[in-house]
Amino acid sequence: MAVAVYHTILYTGLAGTAALAFPQIFALVRNGFLGVPIFIVLSGFVLMLPVVRSGAYRLPKGLKNFIFRRFRRIVPPYWVALILSITLIALVPVMRVQSGTQWDNKIPITTDDVVGHFLLIQNFLGGITKINGPMWSVSIEWQIYFLMPLMLLPLWRRFGAWFTISVVAALSLAPSALIAVHELTGRFDVLVPLAKAYARQHPWFVLLFALGMVAAELAGNPEVRAKWLWLPTLVVGAFVYLWADFAQANRAVSETLVGVAIALLLVWLAKNTSAATSRLLSSAPLVRLGGMSYSIYLIHSPLLALGNMITLPIGLQPGAQLALMYFVVLPLALLASWMFHLLVERHFMTAHQSELRSART
Repeated sequence: MAVAVYHTILYTGLAGTAALAFPQIFALVRNGFLGVPIFIVLSGFVLMLPVVRSGAYRLPKGLKNFIFRRFRRIVPPYWVALILSITLIALVPVMRVQSGTQWDNKIPITTDDVVGHFLLIQNFLGGITKINGPMWSVSIEWQIYFLMPLMLLPLWRRFGAWFTISVVAALSLAPSALIAVHELTGRFDVLVPLAKAYARQHPWFVLLFALGMVAAELAGNPEVRAKWLWLPTLVVGAFVYLWADFAQANRAVSETLVGVAIALLLVWLAKNTSAATSRLLSSAPLVRLGGMSYSIYLIHSPLLALGNMITLPIGLQPGAQLALMYFVVLPLALLASWMFHLLVERHFMTAHQSELRSART
């Protein structure tokens, strides 16, 4: 929802105009992009829980079963959403024409874009944010699914959690650190292009995933006290809000800080299940919303773009256009997401998710 609300103002009017016209509203929603790193931490957390419970730090049913289950859960709905996005672009003329809106960087579509997206390697082949922008993070999540059993867990078993986190942090944050040193000192000119190419893959997402894994281990440790582990979330939240320009310009820093804070918050939530926050997050409406969150993520972007472009010729004032987007187009996109969830995604949910969905309905 945070991502969708953020994208709504980005897709309102011509590119950048709504943010300039309504800076106070933009300030409230601009950190919605942080929903992506939060999701990565949550993913590491929930996938590590059965590993921790096994007691051997191994995948309970083996690598083949793990990859198959991960494939079944995320790839078929992703492919359907991708086909729908391509079909929408092919059939609706306004979706294929440069319009001066945020949608312009999603088109035109090339063969490499289509192949890269279908193979979930658009961070290597084609345009990473072409066709349907949010899908870029699904490809990185899919690639991390292979790193977990092939790199993270072997290191975990052999050297422990903190050594693994240290190695992953060094490997994932090194390019951003090198770029920062270059900007300050002018050194390492030869390495900067390579570092920038590496940083574009968001390597720190592997660190965020590993932080979620650590959170799962700490949550299951009875000796861990988590009384004040909610506090970093407030501190980091204030930081990314008050210094939002820095947060957006330095994603490796801001997203890593958010990842640490969310990992600690997860431990606190796990150990304080009777707290008001835990009860709220366990409520039926939020569980149902969580159940369809992947559908929202997969299809909201092209729908928001379409709603904006077909209403732009009306010539509404910026405030009216923004209101139209938030109170008409976004709800319609959420309704379409719910229908997508019922027709497509729910058939690929895990048994645990289906049980939660049935219990809260």
